[in-house]
Amino acid sequence: MGCPELAKNLYLSKQANSARSILQSLDNHGLINCSPEVLQSTSAFEQGIGLQNTCSCLVASAMAASLAKAKPEKNSSETAKKISSQIAQDFQEKYQTTKCSELINKFSEFSSPERKNHCAEIVEFVASKTVDLLTKQEIDSGNFSLTRFADYLSHLPAEEFNVETVFRLMQLVNIDTEEIKKCLNFSPENYTRNLFYKDNRFEILIMCWDTNQKSPIHDHDQSFSVEKVFSGKITNINYKRLSPETEEIQETNTDNLLEGGVIFSIPGEIHKIEPAENLPAVSIHLYSPPLKQMKCFNLENKTAQWAKLRYLYIYQSEVWQSLASCYL
Repeated sequence: MGCPELAKNLYLSKQANSARSILQSLDNHGLINCSPEVLQSTSAFEQGIGLQNTCSCLVASAMAASLAKAKPEKNSSETAKKISSQIAQDFQEKYQTTKCSELINKFSEFSSPERKNHCAEIVEFVASKTVDLLTKQEIDSGNFSLTRFADYLSHLPAEEFNVETVFRLMQLVNIDTEEIKKCLNFSPENYTRNLFYKDNRFEILIMCWDTNQKSPIHDHDQSFSVEKVFSGKITNINYKRLSPETEEIQETNTDNLLEGGVIFSIPGEIHKIEPAENLPAVSIHLYSPPLKQMKCFNLENKTAQWAKLRYLYIYQSEVWQSLASCYL
């Protein structure tokens, strides 16, 4: 569940007031460092705060800007002020007021479901705006983790989700070993496909390559891919079809990728990956939509056949509920 949706659900389920719902959801998604004491302090924010009766959602967003995990090295307080100011401006434009009393004055009963739902939408709106600005700060400061990358892409509007955008963002992802350690599983038999994240739009795999292990020559069916070297060195060999009527292919060029290197391919492109210099390597692969099968090519025989794909390890527990779609 995304951060804005979580904030809304926390509020509607009465587990937290509006301010706490926003802060708790941001903390759960790794955007801020928020202690239990800070969360508890929001109990004083019911029905706005202060003489101006400011909506407590805006107070929460201002607090979040100051509690952000990713902060610029200089002028962090000024950056926090800019974020909270931008959210307040967007809020004013949408609702024509920032006062709690004016936001709910059309409801005769404060306890009515209609008022509760109205405020839940406000919680979701402010959480969404806060996520967007804190994420931009993460990206700009070089603290964009793989987890946050996946969360960000899962909520990116469809018209903005494309291989160029994913490629640009993957270049900015800063992956820590601790974040992916459960997926660092090698096998003596073959390279391994360890699932880190999956939804209907895309999947992220951690692939572990031991010495002398390589992929077959293959395409990605109807999926585009973006791949980043986490450790070691990767050799990527590209091919092209000689004719659309046959399976005959020809090698075109080779990419030698060092740690941090990123490549992408569009549907139908053909390549082969192997670790360089006979050393182990780890690479991060995003496929959209999730890759269920690929066509494997035999260079000598000029033939090809489809291969279904499996995972060695699944990190995301929710995926176990849809294993049929993974061909497991």
